[in-house]
Amino acid sequence: MLKRVVRDIETLKIQGASNVARAGLKALDHVVRRSMADSKKELVKELKAASKKLVNARETEPMLRNAVRYIFWKVADISVDNYKAKTREIINGLYGTVNDAKKKVFEIGANVIKDSDRVLTHCHSSSVMGIIKAAKPREVICTESRPKYQGRLTAKELVKKGIKTTMIVDSSVANHVRSVDAVLIGCDAITPNKVINKIGSYGISLLCEKYDVPLYVCSTSYKFDPESIIGKGVVVEQRSPKEVWRFPPKGLKILNPAFDFVDYDNIYSFINELGLFSPDSLFITLKDSYEWMFEKVR
Repeated sequence: MLKRVVRDIETLKIQGASNVARAGLKALDHVVRRSMADSKKELVKELKAASKKLVNARETEPMLRNAVRYIFWKVADISVDNYKAKTREIINGLYGTVNDAKKKVFEIGANVIKDSDRVLTHCHSSSVMGIIKAAKPREVICTESRPKYQGRLTAKELVKKGIKTTMIVDSSVANHVRSVDAVLIGCDAITPNKVINKIGSYGISLLCEKYDVPLYVCSTSYKFDPESIIGKGVVVEQRSPKEVWRFPPKGLKILNPAFDFVDYDNIYSFINELGLFSPDSLFITLKDSYEWMFEKVR
């Protein structure tokens, strides 16, 4: 199971930070369940090896890294008695916590977006989808989100729910941002001064600033990258040029970054499981709420 999950994360068969984290937790639970380790020390060693493979599958997945961080933070305190069962309890408990946090994001976000709003979204975010489905705005504009066309997933889901939806080509987004009431995006990582999201998000954030349209970043807090505090930058994944042009002319250089950065200055508010927060208050809130996120893994 571990090999399959790692492969599916690498190939984007499993995509979206929450889905990646949940799949990773299931894989780790499977590792523990199948483990023949005869001591807590041996089990931790197996878990660390499996975790390394999972977190290396994609470079920009702090939610999965935080899940791993939390597991080892908790496992360090369990006794050697019945250690396998207790470790599985920690993993499965976190799985439930992640699901509950997502539901809270949907609930809080649905109270922000009105049914009379026209909103725009970029790429495909399960948090944004949950909010939109609950809020049922009068119209959603979604970008196609090249080169993997994740916007098609967004459009299919919304149309299936009976929500009026228009998909636009990425290059026309400037013509639409100025005519909407709000822009909702997810994110793949959060740092103390930026968020990382699908390539194109930075440009959209500049348009929001120009046209005074509120930009909401919708995500659970588990996507905060604690390593960014000490200056370790989030690595932006470079995808294969073949995704852009399968048979390009010889000598052509193709850049295909998966993500770009959105400055806090261009974000109106964060919607997460803890509530609605301005960028200025987010870091302090996370530090007060999630002590384990800021501690060194033991």
